[in-house]
Amino acid sequence: MNKTVKRLLYVAGGLAVIGLMIPVLAFRAFLGNTAKANAAGLNGRSVVQASNKGAELEKKRKEAEQKKNEAAARKNKLEQETKSLQHQADDILAYLEEIDKKQCETMLEMEATQAEADRITAEYNAACEELEAAELALAKQYDAMKKRVRYIYENGQMEQLEMYLKSKSISDILNANEYIQKINEYDHNLLTEYARMKDDVKNRKEILEQQKIAMDSANEMYQAEAEYIESIIQAKQDAFAKYEELIGANEELLEVYINELATAQKTLDQAIAEQQAYIKEQEEIRRRQQEEARRREMEEASRKAQQQKQQQQNSGNNSSSNVTAQNNAAGITQTDETDLNKMIWPLPGDHRTASKFGPRVPPCAGASSFHKGWDIGGKLGAQIVAVLAGTVTTAGYNSSSGNQVVVNHGNGYSTHYMHMSKILVTKGQKVKQGEVLGLVGSTGVSTAPHLHFSLSKNGTMIDPAPYLSKLQ
Repeated sequence: MNKTVKRLLYVAGGLAVIGLMIPVLAFRAFLGNTAKANAAGLNGRSVVQASNKGAELEKKRKEAEQKKNEAAARKNKLEQETKSLQHQADDILAYLEEIDKKQCETMLEMEATQAEADRITAEYNAACEELEAAELALAKQYDAMKKRVRYIYENGQMEQLEMYLKSKSISDILNANEYIQKINEYDHNLLTEYARMKDDVKNRKEILEQQKIAMDSANEMYQAEAEYIESIIQAKQDAFAKYEELIGANEELLEVYINELATAQKTLDQAIAEQQAYIKEQEEIRRRQQEEARRREMEEASRKAQQQKQQQQNSGNNSSSNVTAQNNAAGITQTDETDLNKMIWPLPGDHRTASKFGPRVPPCAGASSFHKGWDIGGKLGAQIVAVLAGTVTTAGYNSSSGNQVVVNHGNGYSTHYMHMSKILVTKGQKVKQGEVLGLVGSTGVSTAPHLHFSLSKNGTMIDPAPYLSKLQ
């Protein structure tokens, strides 16, 4: 449990003891005054009835005080047991925090590896297409060469001899000779181009093999990182199970005891309030009886004196009524200035929701079967913003929530932002609506990057749907 919360509980307990003494002393004084009134000859039946009711209220207060003390004793005993296990639990929390850090780092590496694998795959696919085109061109060149070689084999020498024999002049012979040279040059170029294209195909195959190796290596790296993430998640679940074994059950029971203590304290406060109201009522009755007795004495002394004193008494009653009216006016509460309807979406640009408020199948070990918030988005490192202005009351690590931030918006309302990869605010900091609180992560009881967003009223989680649904 948060140390500050513990201190507040201890202080509250001390104040409660002091608060208990005040009505007890007042009640004893009231009984003394009642006895005096009885001795003065006031209505005996009224005094007896008042004493009986006063005794009942005192009994009710003592019973409430006893229940409150028993609840406090149970809470204190469990706190001591939990404290003795806290050192081991702190080591587990530190281990969980380190694992979460490694998980975030590995996820970032996986994104980079995936991007590199995609790039290499794209190059590999392009190279495959280029190789296919080169092989097709080589096949066409090879067919052309085969046809040319066959033609030369069948007609080459006879064609050249025929050209020379048909020549009628030296000029014809020279032209025939030039034509034959061009044919030979064409054949040579055809052969050279075939050789070049063949080498090009060979080189492309070698490059393709290298890219295939690089692609396989990148995919193997990504697979290894994915398996490492799985091992991290399993390690987190094992560590959290160990933490739950040490502290978790005690923390849940401690929360029950704290609620029980709060209920007992509330019952005690009500009993004290009833007792104080009764004392005030009886004091008022006694005061009026005394005034009535004095009035009768004054009537016997003098009519004029009685009238004068009666006027003073009426004036005193009017003054008392005015004071009461002023006190009632002073108790009017101000209008609640919290406007949840002006809430903004906590994860700008990402409105995906995976799980909302209510019952669910736990996604992993340590997860609750009743989801007390909304799971939003899934982009690692995305910015998380405050849905309303307020004061940061929590900014730190928790075994189940991971890196979390809690913002108090006043009037009992707070918003909770969990599983962050990084916290960007500090406890006590004033934040504006839309101010960045941290980055999306997968710390705590989580299997993938997301934001768990919750809304609470006086410490109890409530469904944020009335305010978030209209923003989707």
